[in-house]
Amino acid sequence: MNRDGFSLLAMGFTGKKALQWKLKYIEAFNEMEETLKQGYLEEPVNTNELHCKTYKGVPVITIGDFAEIVKRNRTSILWHLKDKGLPYQLLEKEEVTAYKNENNIPMHSAVSRLIVFTEATAYKLTCIMYNNVDPINLTIAKYFNRQPVAPVKSVVAIEEKIGIDYDSVKEYIEEMETNISLMRGMVKHLTEFKRTREEHKYQMKLIREIGFNIFDGTGDLEKVVNSRIQ
Repeated sequence: MNRDGFSLLAMGFTGKKALQWKLKYIEAFNEMEETLKQGYLEEPVNTNELHCKTYKGVPVITIGDFAEIVKRNRTSILWHLKDKGLPYQLLEKEEVTAYKNENNIPMHSAVSRLIVFTEATAYKLTCIMYNNVDPINLTIAKYFNRQPVAPVKSVVAIEEKIGIDYDSVKEYIEEMETNISLMRGMVKHLTEFKRTREEHKYQMKLIREIGFNIFDGTGDLEKVVNSRIQ
């Protein structure tokens, strides 16, 4: 969906919260548009030179190198950096010159503006952008020539979806629905009639017993459902 199509959908929302959402939407699109206009002039990444860089002695990764590792475009990565408030540095002019000197990059290189960030930010980005970050985190660790310093998420296997046949649990469901209907009726009429003290006590006793029946019914239903999905 492009910007115009999304605008048509989003601007149809109403209410106080919808207004706040629209303002954030406009702000986010404007920020992304500004990012696209600015551009960050980095040369294409040579995979043979995909290794850790430093800036002022601190190990860093460039947005270009990170994009090559995670196979995403640089604009998307920059948007996530800004959206989540993750720390990064935009190097310009003398800063780029210092970076080139520090990393033995030829001065005639076309790099004029450069975004770099630390290993910790790289790990946080992968957690934001991917569900399974194990392979990427290992690549980042190799890039920085060390073991991962951030927790690595485990790969969660996608389980087979299992349906429950209605007929196999029909009697349990019907019994629960009957008890729930009885409970609803008795609670509704609890305050609609005058009763003696003993009658009120008896009424509450019945309500409690029905409640126990509902509780037991959920246990029975749970057992039969678990037996079907083993």
